Amino acid sequence: MNINRGIGLLLAAFLLMANPELANSQKIMTVIKNHSNLSSFAAALEANGIDEELSGNGPFTIFAPINESFDRETSGKNITSSSIRNLLLNHIMTGYATERNMKVMARATSMGGVTLVLKPGENPVKINNAEVLKMNIRAQNGVLHIIKGILK
Repeated sequence: MNINRGIGLLLAAFLLMANPELANSQKIMTVIKNHSNLSSFAAALEANGIDEELSGNGPFTIFAPINESFDRETSGKNITSSSIRNLLLNHIMTGYATERNMKVMARATSMGGVTLVLKPGENPVKINNAEVLKMNIRAQNGVLHIIKGILK
């Protein structure tokens, strides 16, 4: 490989990491809806109008629980609309927190006011007590991490 091509590839990789808009042109809500194992979370975001907030510029970091976790927490329970909204906001942060950023941050606060303890050094990686199944799914206006568990 010639040196110019190598430098070009390195520059392209750096730009993708530094500028999430180059990585994925879809808004974060679209990215969530494209994952079938997040359909319960996506439906709840839409039902509570949070999908509109997530179509803004952001950036947002979302720790989206898989259907199994979200349904276990919400199904068959008498949950008020304000409680479900708060539960959803517990999974959303303003800012752009990739796995790399989380190694520097020990804690963050969700839009729901919950302190998120970021544990990227553990195996598996955890956010509070929720296992992170997939990290760094980039969107135009943020980043998505898929979790097994609920953030409270």
